[in-house]
Amino acid sequence: RDRHYADLGKSFFGLAPERLEMAMRTAHKKLRETADYFNMPKAGEKEHSAFEKTADLLKLQAVNYSLLRGALPRPAKAETQQQTLRLIHQGLDILFGIKASFCLLADKQRSSLQAAGYPDCFGEDILSNIVISLHSGNSLIIDAFTTSELKISTDGKVDHPPSLADEQIKSLLDSQVLICIPMTAGVVTMGVIVFGIKQEELPNIHKQKKRLEQFGARSANTLCDSDQFLKKQQIQ
Repeated sequence: RDRHYADLGKSFFGLAPERLEMAMRTAHKKLRETADYFNMPKAGEKEHSAFEKTADLLKLQAVNYSLLRGALPRPAKAETQQQTLRLIHQGLDILFGIKASFCLLADKQRSSLQAAGYPDCFGEDILSNIVISLHSGNSLIIDAFTTSELKISTDGKVDHPPSLADEQIKSLLDSQVLICIPMTAGVVTMGVIVFGIKQEELPNIHKQKKRLEQFGARSANTLCDSDQFLKKQQIQ
């Protein structure tokens, strides 16, 4: 388990195992100091168990907040787009528990969105078949891309039937509700992160809506950094 977290820390946050261990020790120390200040109990198996659960939740929230505010080191420059997309998917898993998702990126002509991924990613064998024209007026995914706003398939009144592409992706994700997060850097939207949930998970998504929007923006910045890095490499 420790090895698993060390690998995630290195790949997503750019932290060597030693730095990750030091960060965890510091977090435990600060947490203990906070607990002492508020006279939180130390003894008792039940109390200790409850304290551990509170500590884990607090640490998770601290990591989420630090990541979204950019306080943690940025990921290392990706040498390929696939590496960048792997980082995005790892971030979705670590921060939100989302394991099945698609990243759809705009083509050079900005005429359509094409699903992209990396070896062994979710739906790897069908990514090349997922292409949505930007002229698909009924598509919630395209709506998220053109408005640069997070879209949820059950929000608002639907005056027209959903697009076939949206329904197909919802089926591939085995979900009831489609969540579309635009990846926007400045005024440019580079693509859309799409994942699905069950209806009962919707309240939790609404609570995390701001964080999801921030994650989309950070993903876009990472893609921008990667694009600039790749262009410089090609010039050299």
